[in-house]
Amino acid sequence: MTKNERRCFEAAMRWQRRQLVQELGHALVPRLPFLHLLTSTSAITKLLYTMVVLVLLPLLGVIWLLRSLIQIIALPYRIALTHTSPRGLKAPGERNIQGIHNAFTRHFDLSPENYVNCVNDWIAILYSEEALEFVRMDQLVNLKRLEQSIFTGVEVPIPQLRNTLSQARETLSKKLGHYS
Repeated sequence: MTKNERRCFEAAMRWQRRQLVQELGHALVPRLPFLHLLTSTSAITKLLYTMVVLVLLPLLGVIWLLRSLIQIIALPYRIALTHTSPRGLKAPGERNIQGIHNAFTRHFDLSPENYVNCVNDWIAILYSEEALEFVRMDQLVNLKRLEQSIFTGVEVPIPQLRNTLSQARETLSKKLGHYS
């Protein structure tokens, strides 16, 4: 594995650490289950939902505290894992963004937003900051989402965002070519 490929993996792990901290922040905010029932149903359902939540509030509070405690306890271990090289980490077969993606993605789990930022870091590392000024993953994803929404007439839902990310990544690989 080359020095720049190693730096790309370290960038991915940096984004993984950021995501772990974001997930901890989300876990520490209490949320009521099935909250959508309050906005989309009749008054009787809202009243019934409110009564059930009031009855179950102590149990919901205990579950939230346990979940938060587990997240807090597990965070140092999960962050420590991002500082180690996993077994089976190999150099990419293709020397482009698609190859980096194929080699590294099984070792991390990023949200779409963090993944886009990670790919932008890869472009800066492998091709240069100047290349990043002209070709950015976030711009391609927005363009692909706009194309899909024009053809379908609706905004691209989150589950289909994976397909959009894949198309943008392939376009990037073709535009940028192989790195040295």
